[in-house]
Amino acid sequence: MEKARAEAGWLMPKTSGYAACAKLRRRGDYKEGTMDFFDECEIKQSIQRIDELLGSGIFDRKHIGNVLYRSAFIDLLICLRDLMFKCRKFSEPIRFTDDVVVTDEIKHVSDLVKYVRDAVCHPDSDAHYLEPGNIRASLNVLYGKGTLIQTGDFNSVSEHDDDVCFFIGRQRIYLQRHIVRAFNEAKDKLLPLVEAASQKAIAESIAGIIR
Repeated sequence: MEKARAEAGWLMPKTSGYAACAKLRRRGDYKEGTMDFFDECEIKQSIQRIDELLGSGIFDRKHIGNVLYRSAFIDLLICLRDLMFKCRKFSEPIRFTDDVVVTDEIKHVSDLVKYVRDAVCHPDSDAHYLEPGNIRASLNVLYGKGTLIQTGDFNSVSEHDDDVCFFIGRQRIYLQRHIVRAFNEAKDKLLPLVEAASQKAIAESIAGIIR
């Protein structure tokens, strides 16, 4: 079956990269809004990368001084944002609001993930400011409950003893309550669609060969 799928262009041959799938796209075999081979690969790669990062232990308290800690966090948010986008495109958005600091710009967890991803990827973003043009807080971390910063009428507060809280400017995102929960919900929504798309592709490939 895998051989048949590769011959039909659904698997990337090792020698020709994306050429086979690109050929199908140019022919118009893919329809807008449907999951294609690239989408399947991107979803699987994002899930695999997040699993690797979370399983590595890099976000344990003892590694907070690791030179790769920040890079791992950025990588995590990039992959999670990709999954949030894919959920909106192929299933339904992930929109829980538990422990989310709701603002005009951030209505739910998917907005929060995008906001934090954008901020950590752009050091000059205004999202880093606690006070516009005055005080910046680019990436601070609290393990457990506590107050990180108090300035004027604003407090950077982590409200849970059993979680890790990342602060970007006036926003916060929890490791378990936001990142891991959103990741698990994304997998529940997307993996059945990936499997269905894969099985459909195999069936169509076999049918085409038989004909």
